[in-house]
Amino acid sequence: MKAIERGGVTDEGIEEAFIVLGCFNEEIINGKWITGDVFVYTNKNKLNYVIGNKILNHALIDKKMFILGYIPQINRIFLINKSLKITSYELLSSVLLF
Repeated sequence: MKAIERGGVTDEGIEEAFIVLGCFNEEIINGKWITGDVFVYTNKNKLNYVIGNKILNHALIDKKMFILGYIPQINRIFLINKSLKITSYELLSSVLLF
């Protein structure tokens, strides 16, 4: 509300709303925040995750895939392609929380 009152709202949003931790030049097809500070995303041919300011490659994928979700109890991330084929990869919670 204070930003609105001060006129600090632009077409790009409210600058004070977020703190930029880092930038990387990569085209993201689909992404999802999981376990707090971990961002998992797909691009043309990879499943990657970001912890802090480090990008880590988890798997190579051969088609455009979209993230359905992550189930930490079974350490699996689920993806789907346009043909509705579901694929899962093991993604250990212990690695994400290091």
